[in-house]
Amino acid sequence: MSRLVGYLASLSWGGLAAVTLVGAIFRNPSLPAINYVMVAVFAAIGAFVAWRAAAIDQLLCGLPASKETRRARQVEFIASSAMLGLGAVCLTGASLRIWSEGAAVFG
Repeated sequence: MSRLVGYLASLSWGGLAAVTLVGAIFRNPSLPAINYVMVAVFAAIGAFVAWRAAAIDQLLCGLPASKETRRARQVEFIASSAMLGLGAVCLTGASLRIWSEGAAVFG
C-alpha cells in the first residue's frame, strides 16, 4: 500500500512539473526562467519520491515480518501520504492559477 501511495505522490509532483511547464509556455512566455527552474525542481522531487518508494518497498519485502518492519512500513506510509497531500495541494493551486487566472505559475 505504501508503494502505491509513493507512486501516486510521485505522479502528483510530475503533474505539477507538467502544469508549470504548460503555464510557462502558453500563459506568460515573457518570464520563463523561474518557471523552467521550478519545472526541474518539481520533476526532481517526483523522481526522488518514486525512487524512494521503490527502494523502501524492495528493502522491506526482503526483511522478515517483525515489529520493526511493520513500524517502518507505517512510517513510510505516513511520509508518502504527506508527500501525496502536499503534491496534490500544489498541483491544484498551480492548475487554478493557470486556468482560472490565466497566468504562469511563477511570475
